[in-house]
Amino acid sequence: MTSFFEIIEKEPALQVEFDRRVAYALLSLESQDPALTDPVCQTHFSRPILPDPHPRLQTTIRDCCVYILVTVIIVILNASVRFQPDTPTTPEKLIDAAQLLFPSANASAPARKQSAMYVEGREDIRSFGFDLGGSTCACELKWDAYQYWQRVFYGSKYVPFHCATVFFGVLCLHRPQWVILWKVLNEVLEEIGMPLVGKFAWTVSVLNMESKYDTLINDLLLAVVPFCALGLHVVSVLKLPDPIQNPTKIDKVYLLQFTSIFLQYLMFNQANQSNIWVGKIEWTFGDFVCKASTLTACILQLLLVWLLYILNNLSLKSARAVTVFVCVLWAPFVVHRVGYDDEQISAILSFSLAGISVCCYQWYLGVYPRLLMILLPCYALALWVWWDFESILTSPVDRFYYHSLWCGMSESKKTSSTWFSCAS
Repeated sequence: MTSFFEIIEKEPALQVEFDRRVAYALLSLESQDPALTDPVCQTHFSRPILPDPHPRLQTTIRDCCVYILVTVIIVILNASVRFQPDTPTTPEKLIDAAQLLFPSANASAPARKQSAMYVEGREDIRSFGFDLGGSTCACELKWDAYQYWQRVFYGSKYVPFHCATVFFGVLCLHRPQWVILWKVLNEVLEEIGMPLVGKFAWTVSVLNMESKYDTLINDLLLAVVPFCALGLHVVSVLKLPDPIQNPTKIDKVYLLQFTSIFLQYLMFNQANQSNIWVGKIEWTFGDFVCKASTLTACILQLLLVWLLYILNNLSLKSARAVTVFVCVLWAPFVVHRVGYDDEQISAILSFSLAGISVCCYQWYLGVYPRLLMILLPCYALALWVWWDFESILTSPVDRFYYHSLWCGMSESKKTSSTWFSCAS
């Protein structure tokens, strides 16, 4: 029969926690019974147990240094590595963006751009409302809510990285309320870049912003709610120890541990931005396409998961399970059908497949059967919604707000006679 000490020796996280608890017990009892500190009492441990009130202080300092170093390296790579840099398009190769974005317009008649804003009974009025600046039309416009929902769910956005940010946030912090607070702060930081440096999220030209149609519904509601639940499900099934224990007092050790897990979370967030290393490189296999950008971010985050194992912050069993869950989570964003790059809809598939994989592992472990019976139907329902989504909300006819960087001659370079074409 396997002994208790053989079990904890195979689980680094359990071993560290067990050693910590024994150290506190020895410290509190040695004054009553000096025999407790006898070396004979410590023969079963893999390392000597010393009556240190802060046995993880050195380990936490090491973790902080490693997280800072890795984060700095990733930031440098994000700023410098470009395997496929953007190249400007010469003026003779520019195309008419209106004809490309609005196929519903009749070329033989005056083009009427179908907008979410329209005048009932007056087809000749071609007013077009924008997010920035608004419309100068003085007439009474009507609102098409159906078309709004089309623009929320269809098109290329930054959805996979928002989903990964939420998932790893719960995995690192174990507290969804902190993740929600960070996401709200992130939205403020994204928009404040426009008046300060003229860039949305400090990187994207404001002229290309509307075609993304980035909304709080996408970034907060549709990303935070499901993937917070998924992260909590993983934490519960794997029984991951809380990285921040409730302290009896706020001391330097507690503050250092608090800083450590946020540095860990920052490291995973920076890995999201590695998608810009490879630009828009894609590989097509029949009816399917593999995106190098999301694949790069997925691989880098998997390497960081195993870094946690090397640092003894994740057991081997948990690292293997998290690796599988992360691969399933990223799969719908990495591989999809040609012409179906609708990331918000792919997120529904990602949530359902990752959740079902966690349920399968939970069934294998035989833990929390009631939780399994509650969550499995939810994941199955999400899978059905993804499968039949076209009948729930049809794709838009016109492609405005549909693809990023499709807005004609968007921005000129003062040092060159060429322009960036949003459709190139």
